[in-house]
Amino acid sequence: MCKLAHIVLKLKGMQMRHIGLLLVIIFSLSAYAADHPVKALEPAVAEVVYKRTKCLDTTKVGIDYRIDLMTLKAGKSASAFYSDDRRRFDSICEEQPEYGIKIMEDFDAFERVAHYDREVIFKNYPIGENTVLQRYDLDNWIYTEPRELPQWTMVNDSTRNVCGYDCFKAEATWRGRMWIAWYAPEIPLSDGPWKLGGLPGLILMAYDSKMHYVYEAQSIKFTNIGNVEYFNYFFKSLKTERTKGLTLRRKALGESIKNKIVASGAFGIDRKNVKLDAGRPPHTNYDFEETDYPHK
Repeated sequence: MCKLAHIVLKLKGMQMRHIGLLLVIIFSLSAYAADHPVKALEPAVAEVVYKRTKCLDTTKVGIDYRIDLMTLKAGKSASAFYSDDRRRFDSICEEQPEYGIKIMEDFDAFERVAHYDREVIFKNYPIGENTVLQRYDLDNWIYTEPRELPQWTMVNDSTRNVCGYDCFKAEATWRGRMWIAWYAPEIPLSDGPWKLGGLPGLILMAYDSKMHYVYEAQSIKFTNIGNVEYFNYFFKSLKTERTKGLTLRRKALGESIKNKIVASGAFGIDRKNVKLDAGRPPHTNYDFEETDYPHK
């Protein structure tokens, strides 16, 4: 915390024209652990980078969207799915909190970092369960869930080449969406992007029937990829459960993070001298991959 206190003092002496971004950086830096746990689960046998195209407004499919690169590091039984960019950023900030200052001074860089996906999924860890890490509403969250998989229907007369592999089609309705997956029998891993899996081959492409989420493999490696690891760079994670967590996440989409930080009075922030956001409407035209939770 000594390093963090130094950073806060430095920030207070800077021009506060970007107060919202600055407050988010300060709050984020306070969340990193002094000694994060990284645990090797098993040797990785494949590493896949997927391009995820996420629709941000379902009334403008194909127009209003965001693209992220997500990594699947898979072993024979366990795997991890995460943003490798986010993991690198978090690991650096955990060791060097001052790194946040450098990002703050380059607002284009901060804008990029702010959009790194914060969800991490450890599949079949512990055995028979998934462990999911998320960050929203100014807190870090963790939950475990049974390792449930879609019940796929094979569409054997359809093939597609993805990332150089001949893939076969399968369909399933699962957790509120209908999913279409293209899997490669040549890669005998029953895994895939996000929480998808359970097919006789690695899923290299998947999308829901409304094209709100599209995952497509961009590269695949089988050698020199290290271990499947469990990691959590934050000193505290609040426990929740899947459907409750989804409800809280959606609620947080319509709330101002800046206003919450200012209202908390954290780090001696003078609330009288900070202009609050007027508020923003909830993301009524946006939802998560899973839609089977209580919400309007």
